[in-house]
Amino acid sequence: MAKFNYLLSSNTSASNFTTNGIFDDTFVHSRKSAIDDFIEKRSALFALLRPYEENIDLVPRELMNMILLGCISAVESYVRKIIRTIIIVDESSRKICENQHLKYGAVITHDKFLLPEALLEEYSFTNGYNIKETIKKLTGIKLDNISTINTVFKEYSKICQLRHCVVHRFGLLGSNNAIELGLAEHGKFLEKPLQINFEHLNEMVLVCENLVKEVNNYLFCEVLERTYKSRTEQWYFDFRRDKKTFKKYYSLFVDSSCDNNEKVVYKEFTKSMQEYYGRNFV
Repeated sequence: MAKFNYLLSSNTSASNFTTNGIFDDTFVHSRKSAIDDFIEKRSALFALLRPYEENIDLVPRELMNMILLGCISAVESYVRKIIRTIIIVDESSRKICENQHLKYGAVITHDKFLLPEALLEEYSFTNGYNIKETIKKLTGIKLDNISTINTVFKEYSKICQLRHCVVHRFGLLGSNNAIELGLAEHGKFLEKPLQINFEHLNEMVLVCENLVKEVNNYLFCEVLERTYKSRTEQWYFDFRRDKKTFKKYYSLFVDSSCDNNEKVVYKEFTKSMQEYYGRNFV
């Protein structure tokens, strides 16, 4: 300890901070689809801007940054929920995860509906690549070589670099972030703060939304088709007989903001399976 002692800052007061009591133990997890939860979270974030509706240019920089963080968090929440619910419902994914390790504390604490969340504790979704790799590892479904998905993941990874600036540098652009974004274009902004306006925010939220929609659509089709070709579900090509089984998967992915008809989607699914695999495949 230094011999010199002088308090440039005032004396600190004792803190009795505890994490007990800061979590809502009355909270009940939604049974909505993961994408419906995402849309709800996105709407809640934009509600924070209502006091500025008359003059959106007056939104504080820090609030814009916080909404950006919230949107990325909503994407991560979507990814966690869709993986969790797929593992619970889909036999192929469940088998893939059988040899995954769980911490004992998670096993004795989580209920069955949420237990797959514990599998995701060791995974990070701070860029598009990590999301794709996690989905592949836990469901066996590859998101590579699909141009539309690759495009949105590339855009999303840029937004994750901005997230890093906000979380770790209070909005300032660091050299690693500048390199990832393109040093030639961003070098002049090193150690400069983010200045997100409403138009920028809308563009970034659109990227997040596009990623969720692209992934949701692709996983729905892949998971459902796999139940047919892997024979993990029995399909009768009769909606009355198949309704319960189909709804089990459909409800995981349905986007209530769109005008979807469950029976119409079912007919498209069975039609595709018959045309590609043949009805006698099962």
